[in-house]
Amino acid sequence: MPEFFMKSRRLRFAALLLLGLLNLNGCSSARYWWTNNKMVGPNYSEPAAPVAEQFSEVAEKDSLVVEEADQKDLRWWTVFDDPELNSMIEQLSGQNLSLQTAYYRIQEARHLRNIAAANLFPQSQTAKGIYNHRQNSRNSGGTFPGFPTTIDDWSTGFDASWEIDLWGRIRRSIAAAEAQVEVTQHDYDDVFVSIVGDAAALFVQIRSLDERIVLAGKNRKIQEGSLDIAEKRFNEGRTDKLDVYQAESNLNSTRALVPQFELARQQSLNALAVLLGVPPSEASTIMTPNGKIPQIPPQLVVGIPADLILQRPDILAAERAMARQFEQIGIAEAEFYPTFSISGSLGWQASKISNLLEAPSSTGVIAPGFRWNI
Repeated sequence: MPEFFMKSRRLRFAALLLLGLLNLNGCSSARYWWTNNKMVGPNYSEPAAPVAEQFSEVAEKDSLVVEEADQKDLRWWTVFDDPELNSMIEQLSGQNLSLQTAYYRIQEARHLRNIAAANLFPQSQTAKGIYNHRQNSRNSGGTFPGFPTTIDDWSTGFDASWEIDLWGRIRRSIAAAEAQVEVTQHDYDDVFVSIVGDAAALFVQIRSLDERIVLAGKNRKIQEGSLDIAEKRFNEGRTDKLDVYQAESNLNSTRALVPQFELARQQSLNALAVLLGVPPSEASTIMTPNGKIPQIPPQLVVGIPADLILQRPDILAAERAMARQFEQIGIAEAEFYPTFSISGSLGWQASKISNLLEAPSSTGVIAPGFRWNI
């Protein structure tokens, strides 16, 4: 520390006041007051939600076995053990536009939370430096003999102002911002669940259409053979023309199904391309043709009803939004009370820059105050 700084009592006093203003949040006594001081307004508590503790038993004749588990973030699509489905959902997570929008809303909420938390520290922190040069007129009659007509003024310093959160307004603002961050996170999960469900349904629908196209092709070959047999039997006089007409009708109906299935498959691919955020022209590259339909495993692992309810993102988001409203009540109630603040300034001022940091050039101000909206 420079020697001139230690020689000036007034400078040390102003510096200690300002440093105390800046570091009040860090000292143990202030921290004790900060955590134990009662805030105005109601405190939030999670509402009771009576639900069943277990599922009813599954009949023995059912082939599907349900087991209970505690997993809350189950990647349910992995139970199908389909690498192409897993790859598609991974691609969906990074490219879907709605998911990207929800993600940036989370980032926005986090930054707003950081802004609210910054109010725990001095709300105004300003470093300044000013140089003024003044030339007085020699013919104005306003100058005294012996006084200089040219005046230089150098000054530098630091100003700070801090509002004491006596009633908890700032702390509740932070809690409300944190609750809003959680709301946006659950909103993201809600969008993710919806989009993944739609994408998985389209995936299974496309695979089903592929299977139906294959089966329609097999039926067409069989019915072509049936028509050939019916024509030969008619030509030999064993049957009448009705059997031939019936075989032709069945064959034409099967042939008409294939374009319908192909059109439905292309429409599903286009919808899947929209979810994945790729052009419809690239829809054909999303899935390989003639893939197998995902099979449901004979054993499913789920949680108890209470856990399943708590996994719903929309319910979790509503609960966090309610908690945020509790904090907003406290913020509004704190406006009934006065706010107390402390302002301070520490600096140096001299007519020559060489004397700016000397002890006699020091200046300091400490100004506590309050404001009350009557």
